[in-house]
Amino acid sequence: MPQYAYIKSYASPASQPYVLNVAGYVASHGTSVILWVLAPQAPQNELWLFSSDGHIVSALDDQLVLGVDSSGGGWPRVELVTYAANDSSQLWDLVAAGEPSGELPVAQIVNRQSGQSLNVDGDSITNGASIITYTAGDSSNSLWTIEPLCVPCDQVTAIATAMSPPDSAPLCLNVKSSSSYPGTAPGTPVVLEPLNINVDPSGGKYINNTNMMWRRAGLSDDRAVTGPGHDPWHGPRPGPHRRAH
Repeated sequence: MPQYAYIKSYASPASQPYVLNVAGYVASHGTSVILWVLAPQAPQNELWLFSSDGHIVSALDDQLVLGVDSSGGGWPRVELVTYAANDSSQLWDLVAAGEPSGELPVAQIVNRQSGQSLNVDGDSITNGASIITYTAGDSSNSLWTIEPLCVPCDQVTAIATAMSPPDSAPLCLNVKSSSSYPGTAPGTPVVLEPLNINVDPSGGKYINNTNMMWRRAGLSDDRAVTGPGHDPWHGPRPGPHRRAH
């Protein structure tokens, strides 16, 4: 199963981490990638997949990856670009650097074509700050931590079946409330139904049906367990799913 992750700026405070974000939730070629405060609901525009070939894939669309725009002069701006298998400007390497941030390694994210690394422009740790590529170095605004997405015990989420149709709303576990089963009694049926979501004014998506909201329970640790092949630091990474054309 693909393991999505946040890409956190090492320069941001631990109490309010900032992450790579697709501006405006716009899933299209040329959309700017910016810095934004980490959102608790894990919106897709803040989640990324590290593929085995070096692409960094947006959770918004598996055909959109992290790339650069060198056309405007100055340091290249980082943006979403359409996947191209043999374009080295879309390929990135994690280079360990700095002291670990808690349990997470710290790294530069270096572009294979230019040798430059992801950098917060002007060391501006604020919403909307531009992301550029810059001469690789050990300054904090060019260092990142990669945190695999997990669901804390106190956070609710939907649970979808892997058999959901690829081109429609995912089928999720839903507590089937009725007059016979109010939804809170043992023996209440659980069925599969299409995910019911709303979109807030900022573009973030959230579940709009408490019958589909679930929480982990009975665990002493609030972090999901990941292992080889499930994060960008260990073993082979899963490649992005490619649509048939």
